[in-house]
Amino acid sequence: MEMPTVAIIKKDGRRELFNRTKISSGIYRAVEKRPIAIAVIEDAIAAIEREVRAMGEPEISSEQIGEMVISKLDKLPRSRGRQYRPTLKFGIREYHERFHH
Repeated sequence: MEMPTVAIIKKDGRRELFNRTKISSGIYRAVEKRPIAIAVIEDAIAAIEREVRAMGEPEISSEQIGEMVISKLDKLPRSRGRQYRPTLKFGIREYHERFHH
């Protein structure tokens, strides 16, 4: 069964196709110095992809993807999820408003 195509709407309005590899590389970067099993990381990546596809929407915002990634990172054992947040291209003010209140 072929997976439906999902477009990601970037903050500047550009659209690009959902890219599992981008999510994967970001998550691996966030946990690279942590003793987390590859199977656990891959499960988190697969869960994000399933969530995106299960939404059934042809388009989803990059912010929604970012929230999914953060949620999964925060659930990984000893992950650097909190340190990863600024790399999701949140502005400093937005980052502090969202995560430090």
